[in-house]
Amino acid sequence: MRRGTAVSDHWLHLRAALCFLLLIFMTACSAAPQLSAPGAPKTPVRVQLAWVHEYSSASFYAAEQNGHFATQNLAVELQAGGFDDKGYIEPIAQVVNGTVDFGITSALSLIQARADGKPVVAIATLFQRSPIAVLSLEQSGIQRPQDLIGRRVAVADGGARQLLDSLLNSQKIDPAQVTILPRTTFGIDPLAKGEVDAMVAWVINEGVQLEEAGLKTNTMLMSDYGMDGYEMVLFTTDKMVAEQPDTVVRFVQATVSGMQDVINNPEQSAKQVLIYDSKLDLEGQRRRIEATLPLMNPPGSKLGAMQPDIWALTHQIMLEQKVLSAPIAIDQVYTTTLPATASK
Repeated sequence: MRRGTAVSDHWLHLRAALCFLLLIFMTACSAAPQLSAPGAPKTPVRVQLAWVHEYSSASFYAAEQNGHFATQNLAVELQAGGFDDKGYIEPIAQVVNGTVDFGITSALSLIQARADGKPVVAIATLFQRSPIAVLSLEQSGIQRPQDLIGRRVAVADGGARQLLDSLLNSQKIDPAQVTILPRTTFGIDPLAKGEVDAMVAWVINEGVQLEEAGLKTNTMLMSDYGMDGYEMVLFTTDKMVAEQPDTVVRFVQATVSGMQDVINNPEQSAKQVLIYDSKLDLEGQRRRIEATLPLMNPPGSKLGAMQPDIWALTHQIMLEQKVLSAPIAIDQVYTTTLPATASK
């Protein structure tokens, strides 16, 4: 669905105001580090993580443990995701209803939410490249999309299935030529036990699990075939951007600093993850953090930055797969006026 002219004008006004504040912010940053005024009360900030406490939130843990939130005069509460007694904790719902100020979700989910009239907006991305891949055992010989013809491929419904269908279509492969099976577990058992020939999963999670199980694998990253997307997007509401733009800027800046810390010292970051869940395996978290680094910091990128063409691609995939009934104003789903200033 398309937004009206009044909404577009309002959004442009918000962007202009935020950009002006950002210029002031970055000018101050170039002169000296951002430090809290003596005795100034910290701004409370609540964040809904995408999943339980684990490696995927390492940038936030580093920002907190290494003092970047404090430097920006923020008192941040990191709320674990996953499931509670009411079911899955949906970050978009948590942000929209005001339970938290910021959340983490996928670009696809944000586009759908915006199409449904929810006033959410992306402000940064934790990963520059998508971790979604087609994983198979080395012995299968599956190395390119054409090798999936006649094979059994497990994939979860939703964004993963849409990417797989788009990948096949882009390679002139009729999805009917592939036996697509629903993925019903989070683990690697179906692939490891030979129940399927390949599975669509995260290279930084299930890919690492397969290595830990001693299995040699082939990895086909979706992004290597043009099917890229943002899976870990930091977002907030239009209202937050309009009413507390300085808080938004400071929170993004601190998070980007935390990302840089993860890149600089993944060993320390793995240890920091265990502060939030001591039951986790240190080496397992370290291996997963190491696997995220090429996705966080590919050559030529800036930490946290988002590219309009990636958003446009996700939007187009959703239209092609008929997830969206009509185009939306995709440039209203995200803003690129926020800082991504960490250097390589």
